[in-house]
Amino acid sequence: MEGHEYNRTEDDSQISKKGIESVKPNYKGLRTKVMDCLDELILSRDKNRILQDELDGLSSNFQNLNHDHSDTYKELINLKKQLSDSEKVCRALKEQKQELEDSVNELEELLDNHQEEEKNRLRFVYSLYKLLKETPTNDKRNGSPLRGRSQPMENDEPISWETFQSLFSEQVTTHLVERESLKKEVAAQKEKLNDQAQKLDEAFKTIKSITEKYESEKNELQKKSQNELDEQRNKFEHQIEMLEIDYSEKIKELEDTLRELQEQFSELLAS
Repeated sequence: MEGHEYNRTEDDSQISKKGIESVKPNYKGLRTKVMDCLDELILSRDKNRILQDELDGLSSNFQNLNHDHSDTYKELINLKKQLSDSEKVCRALKEQKQELEDSVNELEELLDNHQEEEKNRLRFVYSLYKLLKETPTNDKRNGSPLRGRSQPMENDEPISWETFQSLFSEQVTTHLVERESLKKEVAAQKEKLNDQAQKLDEAFKTIKSITEKYESEKNELQKKSQNELDEQRNKFEHQIEMLEIDYSEKIKELEDTLRELQEQFSELLAS
């Protein structure tokens, strides 16, 4: 029917109107769904922005936590240095204490040796005194206890028992005074060394206590820091995981909605 123009009849208009009227409800429903979907997209975008802000906040908190952990680590390094310094001081104090103990032992040994020498000298003098006292006197020497000479030597003065006893007493007294003086000196040195040793012992105990305190604080701080770090890390990782799950569910829900709308559009166009 080339060149023949088709003229629409009244029946055709009625059919067209009926078709449009029948499509209108579906179109309105589909349009409503499209608008709802757009609203959901906008809402999801806002939620996504909120989720992103929360993720940024969590990331910032996690960085701050790492920074705090770094400060704690620096504090631990400082405590370890103080602990090392304290241990060096303790070793030095131990060496000084040992040196003082060696000095005390040397003084005691010196005193014992000196006392033994004093005893030997006194025994010798006393034995000589007894020997001379028991020896008969020579009248020509005016009571001198010396034997073996019938005549006095030139410039030789006789020695009486009184003179000998006086000299012997003087020598014994001198030895006693020297020994007493040495005993006092050794006792004073020993007391001084004992005082120093006691002070060193107290200082050693103090530093040992400080060292133990540092060690305890270091262990407690290290344990607390590690526990807090693990707890916060687990908390943040759980929150991030939940946010990612929520975000994935929202995206999947939107994809399903869009897929459903596309199917409805296809069905509408096909009808």
